[in-house]
Amino acid sequence: MSASVRVVHHARLVSGAHAVDDGWLLIENDVIRARGEGAGWTEHLAADTAYTEIDAGGCVVSPGLVDIHTHGAAGWSFEVALAAAAQGDDAPLAELLAAHRSRGTTRLVASLVSAPVAALVASLRVVAEQRGGMLRGAHLEGPFLAANARGAHDPDALTAPDAPAVGELMDA
Repeated sequence: MSASVRVVHHARLVSGAHAVDDGWLLIENDVIRARGEGAGWTEHLAADTAYTEIDAGGCVVSPGLVDIHTHGAAGWSFEVALAAAAQGDDAPLAELLAAHRSRGTTRLVASLVSAPVAALVASLRVVAEQRGGMLRGAHLEGPFLAANARGAHDPDALTAPDAPAVGELMDA
């Protein structure tokens, strides 16, 4: 299998506190193999390498956001989108993930509010099926919260922790 090689040049590269105005990236099979500034990218290619050249025209190129606490997007909460996916309707989850992707998020963790254990288990199973892609895991905010410290969580969704419930959530 031949490598897919792309060169993005004439970009404003931003990484941490460092920025380069005329930067380039050499990307092979979706992995950044080299970066620099000016025209130095030509030195990193063998003479017979086929590649796609992308002139960024000064646009900013930066690392993608890894969002570790998000409740949804595009009008969908993760609770609703994951419940729909558990029933075979992947459209809400696809819209939610596309909205994040369109704004620079590359990986995310679904944050789920307190809900009945069975609903959380169903959601976690969908997350587990998605884990190789953009959706990398889940952050459960409950349901094991004290009623006097529940914040905005529905008091009817709270429950005391017990081994079977925790086991179900861990297994999912």
